[in-house]
Amino acid sequence: MGDKQRQVSKPNLDSFSVHELVAAMAPSDQVLDVFQRQPLPSTSTEDNYVSRQDAFARLIQYLWNDEMGPSKRYLQHLTKRFVKMQEEENDRPVESDELMTLIFQIVSTLPSDCLPDQEEMCVLSFTVHPKDTLPLRIRVFPQHNDVALRLWEAGAVLAEYLLQNRSLVQGNRIIELGAGVGLTGLVAVGCCGALDVCMTDYTDACFDNTRHNIAINGDWLDEQRRNTESNENSGVCVSYLDWYDYEDEGPLDDRLVLPSFEALSNADILLTADVAYDWSATSCLAKTIRRFLTTNSSEAPKRVLFATILRSKKSFELFEREIASIGIKSRVLATGSDCDNLPVVFPTNFVQPRNDIRIFSLGLARPQELRYCSES
Repeated sequence: MGDKQRQVSKPNLDSFSVHELVAAMAPSDQVLDVFQRQPLPSTSTEDNYVSRQDAFARLIQYLWNDEMGPSKRYLQHLTKRFVKMQEEENDRPVESDELMTLIFQIVSTLPSDCLPDQEEMCVLSFTVHPKDTLPLRIRVFPQHNDVALRLWEAGAVLAEYLLQNRSLVQGNRIIELGAGVGLTGLVAVGCCGALDVCMTDYTDACFDNTRHNIAINGDWLDEQRRNTESNENSGVCVSYLDWYDYEDEGPLDDRLVLPSFEALSNADILLTADVAYDWSATSCLAKTIRRFLTTNSSEAPKRVLFATILRSKKSFELFEREIASIGIKSRVLATGSDCDNLPVVFPTNFVQPRNDIRIFSLGLARPQELRYCSES
């Protein structure tokens, strides 16, 4: 790329309401762009400048008071951006009493010099289908050191890919590696007709949060199953799985590991996203995937749906070499441009663009393919 900054396209968010964008913590510049272009309520006063400020203040105030709402830091940042934009574009100070009241409230509640709290949580809300009466809600901890407590790019895009390709998981049993906050697994079982999903990870904080996200989406899951005519008895569970436990391919007798090993054996499809970033865990991750592919309770071949964002090219190339060395082949399902063109369902403000994401299908290589790999 040299000295030239890479041109990154922004997803088109015009199909979302401003409320949906703010509830999903979408990029603030795109939220404000959509807000500025939306018509004002019919009850607005003749002064559009004040009316627009009133409408913005009511929206932020409503979400600020919602215990299941977005991060207060995000709402504070969005409000500051809006005030600055209003003053610069109109060369007038804030004149809405409602907006001034909101500004004083958020400044006094959350001073700008207040350090982020690692335990601070918030809830992202997503309308998966336009006719849904309930949103999918995902609790996250934006400032926490545990990466499993945040929503990551590839997991969200993999969920969007499954929504466009339901047949990949429909009628299958799923196990998910590094499930994190649980969004991808919930979409697979709620919207895509999976028989059941076992979400695995390895920290207590992650278990507590994933169970919480399953619990708060009980009614949403019921609505999705009815709307998609999915199996009403399809289930979701959370289980412990540390990849290092599966490095040895011998028998397992650890009571903590056995439930995930059973799920690994019985599942038809393994889902995983945003896991190929730590070079030190690469070998264990590859061997865990191979254990899934070679531990078969039925004659049907197993498949892995693997999504990654290219944070570190070297780490991903190492993963590719590791899986090839143990007889696993990969096939590209979606390139960066494919991911960029998917209908956006989860418009959260991510650090990296969607066109940095790739989605692969992994499976066992045939003997002739192994010979080819060894020769090359």
